[in-house]
Amino acid sequence: MKKIVRWHGVIAFIVIVGVLAVFWLCFVDNIVKRVIERNGTAAVGAKVEIADLDVSIVPAGISMVDLRVADPDRPMTNIVEIGRLSVSIDSGNLLRRKLVIDDMVADGVMFGTARKTSGAIAENHKKAAAEKQNRNKGKKQGPSFELPSFTLPSPEEILKKEELESVIRAKKLKEDIQTEQKRWKERLATLPDKKKFEQYKARLEKIKSKARGLSGMLGAAEDASSVYRDIKADIETIKKARADFNRTINDFKARIAKLSKLPEQDVKRLTDKYANPSGAVSNISRVVFGEKINRWIETFRTWYHRLSPYLAKVPGPVEPGRKVKLKPARGEGVDVRFREANPMPDFIVRRAEANVILDLGTVEGQAKNITLEQNIIGSPATVEFKGSRLKKAGSVYMKVVANYIVPQSPVYTMDLSVRKYSVSDMDLSANGKFPLHLASAVADLAANGRMDNSGLNLSGLLKLNNVRMSLDADRTVSPIMEGIGSALAGIDSLDVTATVVGPPDNVRIDVASNLDSIFRQAVSKALAKQAAQLEEKLRAAVFERADMEIGGVKSSLDSMGGIDKDLLNRSRLGESLLR
Repeated sequence: MKKIVRWHGVIAFIVIVGVLAVFWLCFVDNIVKRVIERNGTAAVGAKVEIADLDVSIVPAGISMVDLRVADPDRPMTNIVEIGRLSVSIDSGNLLRRKLVIDDMVADGVMFGTARKTSGAIAENHKKAAAEKQNRNKGKKQGPSFELPSFTLPSPEEILKKEELESVIRAKKLKEDIQTEQKRWKERLATLPDKKKFEQYKARLEKIKSKARGLSGMLGAAEDASSVYRDIKADIETIKKARADFNRTINDFKARIAKLSKLPEQDVKRLTDKYANPSGAVSNISRVVFGEKINRWIETFRTWYHRLSPYLAKVPGPVEPGRKVKLKPARGEGVDVRFREANPMPDFIVRRAEANVILDLGTVEGQAKNITLEQNIIGSPATVEFKGSRLKKAGSVYMKVVANYIVPQSPVYTMDLSVRKYSVSDMDLSANGKFPLHLASAVADLAANGRMDNSGLNLSGLLKLNNVRMSLDADRTVSPIMEGIGSALAGIDSLDVTATVVGPPDNVRIDVASNLDSIFRQAVSKALAKQAAQLEEKLRAAVFERADMEIGGVKSSLDSMGGIDKDLLNRSRLGESLLR
């Protein structure tokens, strides 16, 4: 009779199951832990570490303790640290080679925590640095926010780099006078002179000596009449020349009169340019807040480039011009997705919850539909955080929606609201030349943004009430700093608006606040005395230089007086012959 149970088979089965169980209990957790750490490190470019990991079969899931992800740009800092992370996996879809996470719970999430050891990976760190350098190559640098100098320059410094209109016009007028003087000297040589009139006189005397007898007297009268006509014609030529000369002289005198007014105009123009503070502090908000906003944009830009390779994997239409054969499709380098009764992405986190520990308190967060294949589920990914009655704030709310259901037209939106946030001991300005310190205030922040194919469009409004602000700088350096410090002491509220518009790699940042008008008034008042002193010194320096040039012009014009005298003498000499 045959045995119903083959004991050696049962024993073999028990041994195999036992070996698998021992392997599972002893090795699976560590294997999965190392796989996650290795792949995570490769993806991030810095160390991903897990203190402890537990894999469960029923229900399928993973539980991690103390997950730390290092920042590749700051190896001694963690991007994120999670106290405990529990993941519940859909085992049915797992058999279909689809990782569907039904629930994910993260407890004790913290950002920017310090590390005891470096999280840098040498090879990946060099690669990331090279990629960052390639991204920045040829790209415009972020805007530079420089604080204007409130120190007024000396007249000598101003006149070294500024041209005086009075001096330019004086030099031009002097050249014109010298040119005209040369022209008149040449013209004088062509006009009747003393020699010619002496010739007329000699001719008249000769005619008189021949006037004997009646016929001689008649002939002499006719000859004398001809000479007198010539003399009158020459006198008329000289008078016309003298009239032209006087018109030229009068024109030069009019230009000199206008020239005499130009030095004062130069003084006014230069004083307005160098002592008028309106341009220097027209947008002090950009100086105060601009660098900090620019750093936030740089952080956004860094993460944008880090995530871009993953977002590029979003399924989309076949590239234009690429031919795809329908039969057979395999072996052609095309991912083929066959029709499914219940379509499901290859990877999706249906629901995730987290409590995040921030400086202002602990906020609760929830995320849904985290997948690259939104075109399958037809819903965007959403991340939402909220908290109320926090340690340092009345309430916090943030919602981010990533919509790439239509891969060609992705849209990302963000809404942020912080109410009654207690601010204390904060360096408001990142500009070292203008250390603006906020001792305390109550802040309300509202911001919203959108990014699509056209670029980034972000706007925000910050309201600060119960403000106590100070300028941590040596106020004795200049009256300007003293005036600004006094003005800041009187500020009770502050409203700041900011907009960021443009492509992620080349955004335009605009910042405005009521600091602009406050600073303008303070600086104007403080600069008034210095401006008056500068104007007085500038007037002396400008007039000294201009008077020297104008004096040369007048001397050149005076030297032309001899021409008029010469023309007058010639005219009188001719007229004396007519008597």
